[in-house]
Amino acid sequence: MNEEINPAEDQVKAQEAATAEATGDQASLAADEATGEQIESADQTDETAEAVTTDWQDKYVRLYAEFDNFRRRTNRERLANVQNASRSMIEMLLPVLDDFDRALAANEDAEGPLLEGVTLVNQKLIGLMEGRGLKPMDAMGKRFDTDHHEAVTQIPAPKRKQVGKVVDVLERGYFLNDTVLRYAKVVVGK
Repeated sequence: MNEEINPAEDQVKAQEAATAEATGDQASLAADEATGEQIESADQTDETAEAVTTDWQDKYVRLYAEFDNFRRRTNRERLANVQNASRSMIEMLLPVLDDFDRALAANEDAEGPLLEGVTLVNQKLIGLMEGRGLKPMDAMGKRFDTDHHEAVTQIPAPKRKQVGKVVDVLERGYFLNDTVLRYAKVVVGK
């Protein structure tokens, strides 16, 4: 046993052992740090995925609400178009209705098949127009209302209670689907 203990060798072995321990600790620390980073990375990935999911859900809800509003608006517009599609045709036929009213008023006392025919055609035309949403405006004796009446002139009221009321209707007004199609032309008592 020829082993001599060399203090320099012992120091080198001690340093190597310390280095090995330190390297092991560093490896252990590095492994612990890597595991911690992986956990943090996984947490960040979960948070990112959750944020992306929340973002997509928010976009989906907004897009769905926007489409729903678009659908309702177009349905409303379509319904309004259908209700008022015949508006221009009805406006063109209003003078014909006025002519029928004048013809019937001028021949109140007359009798015969011609008057019956004119009355029948007038009633059919009125029936067809009412089926499209046309309603005559009842203005006689009502309080003057600028939302429904157009004052042509004012005359002294025959009776005190007719002041500010419609005394005579010169041209009948009409509603189409509860909106004024034509204002009634009236004479107002003052």
